[in-house]
Amino acid sequence: LTLMAQQVMEVVNWTLAEGFPESYRSAGASARGLFQAAVIKLAARADQLRKL
Repeated sequence: LTLMAQQVMEVVNWTLAEGFPESYRSAGASARGLFQAAVIKLAARADQLRKL
């Protein structure tokens, strides 16, 4: 679980990196949609597990 948390934080840190917002905006709609869906699914699953 610790390794997974570190990996998630690595992705979060990528989104905070210089140039990421510009790259995100210039990405295709499909890529942005996949990113958003993955983030939403991860957050929803984390919430489900928290409630167990």
